[in-house]
Amino acid sequence: MSHFKNVQSLDKVIAICTGLGGNYNPGQQNLHVSNLVTLLNNAQAALEAIKVAKTNSEYATNHREVAFKDLRKLAGRIISELKSSGVLVQTVADARYIQRKLTGFRISRDPIAIGSVPAASGEVPAFEKKSIARGLDYGTQASFPSRVSASGTLRLIVRGVLKQDSAGN
Repeated sequence: MSHFKNVQSLDKVIAICTGLGGNYNPGQQNLHVSNLVTLLNNAQAALEAIKVAKTNSEYATNHREVAFKDLRKLAGRIISELKSSGVLVQTVADARYIQRKLTGFRISRDPIAIGSVPAASGEVPAFEKKSIARGLDYGTQASFPSRVSASGTLRLIVRGVLKQDSAGN
């Protein structure tokens, strides 16, 4: 049962208890009608606080989605620029890793053999990457703090490349 239904049920119990009048005389102090009404008021206030907190959370989430909407395109452009500028392969690999972290991609490094080619033929078996998974669930999508951290790392990589380029010219 949801919390809202529990609060409604408590309200019904209070109505029944007040309807009984003098016949309702519980042995425990916390079951008196006045204490139940206090409990109901506290529960209703907690539900209102939850509504406000949920609204604020959704508002912040919507703003984050808008802020990071074009991040995938920007990260791809940065990687393309890094490749075309002739930086180290490791730098491009680091930038790709950060891009996957930002966009929520998981990719396996283990290749899968496409076909079984006999070793006696001298041909190398063809390989393909394992499936690429992109999800928006909690496990694959980077959280807001990790996205901010990863985008900062990507900026540092680009800044370092620009410093090396300007020092070299």
